[in-house]
Amino acid sequence: MLNGELEQDAPPVEGDERWGASIVARPDGRSADLLDGWTAEARGHIGECWPTGALGSCHVTLRQLDRWHASVDAAVLGEGQQALGDLAGAGPLRTRLVGIAVSTGGVLAMLEPDGDAWDRVRSIMRGRPRALLHATLVHFTMGIDDPRSLLAWAERAPGGVRIDLDRIALVRYDYDSALSRMMPHDLLAV
Repeated sequence: MLNGELEQDAPPVEGDERWGASIVARPDGRSADLLDGWTAEARGHIGECWPTGALGSCHVTLRQLDRWHASVDAAVLGEGQQALGDLAGAGPLRTRLVGIAVSTGGVLAMLEPDGDAWDRVRSIMRGRPRALLHATLVHFTMGIDDPRSLLAWAERAPGGVRIDLDRIALVRYDYDSALSRMMPHDLLAV
């Protein structure tokens, strides 16, 4: 990242591998406020980007079901509905912030699952999520204004902060030009 090699996101086009219909877990109000605050702080070091961790769009992807399509296929809806039915009553899902990571594609809140509910989630999601989860705070869309400042900020992130995920949903994503980010839209939720 310091040498300028970044992955820069753009709105998806039909069949893109990223941003497909997914099963996600959404943070409760307190946790969403924390993630939104960290997103705002990260943006102060970056410049133009997608604030994916902002209120309304923050999430933890449990499993992507399909590539991005303008409409969600009936079979994918059925698979999502089955997964949500199996996951009903699994939450709230507790996690602990391990730290903030900066990748070539964005800034991630790294989360460690905490509690027995995750065993059920892993079973239903076919082994996913893994031992370490993340909520993307920012997706890069251009160069970073001050990469060293961003890395220093990430290193100061508090550890051990509890992040609770209280709603599981099947979502599809669309680019919202007014908000300048991809927005997950619930198709079904438990």
